[in-house]
Amino acid sequence: MALLKYDGNSIEWLILYDDQSTFSSEDGIHWDAPREGVQAVWQRDDEVGYENVGHPSPSSPGYWVYDNGWIGVDAGGKHDHMRNCRHPLVIEGRYLTRPHWREIQRLIKEHTGVLKKLWYPGERAA
Repeated sequence: MALLKYDGNSIEWLILYDDQSTFSSEDGIHWDAPREGVQAVWQRDDEVGYENVGHPSPSSPGYWVYDNGWIGVDAGGKHDHMRNCRHPLVIEGRYLTRPHWREIQRLIKEHTGVLKKLWYPGERAA
């Protein structure tokens, strides 16, 4: 895993961890990604550039499953994926303290050039 340092040219997806490290499609295939400590997942979206496909919240841990791309899911979605997918892949993260999360958000903002445009669910280019 490496700290945020990518130029964004060939990254298909990028995972940000609670230790401020990242793992992306440039580092390996989705099966190689560390499974715990996830704080956010971005992946390429032809319409908007890169989209954030979920992050943990105070009321729920974050789960992401891989099925032809990363999908943010709740606990029920995780269980559905585990039951119904021939080769299930789940990564997860837990909500951080506010100061810790703010530091990660600061790093994301500081490195927004990493993925050219970062979008959150529901946002679209103006």
